[in-house]
Amino acid sequence: MQTILEWLNGKKTYIVAICAALFQVAVSLGWLDINSDIVAAIDAIFLALFGVALRAGVTKSGVSVK
Repeated sequence: MQTILEWLNGKKTYIVAICAALFQVAVSLGWLDINSDIVAAIDAIFLALFGVALRAGVTKSGVSVK
């Protein structure tokens, strides 16, 4: 488990962004047949995950945010 966590170090933001992009491409091309309310909910989840990952990266970098 520690090996996986070490590998993920610095990659979480990119993973979330790539997953969100792939989801939007799949919806746009019609590979996923879901209604717009579900798409909006999933987009909100991706946005929250991206925000958390980005905040963790800023904290880890040592930059003071006020």
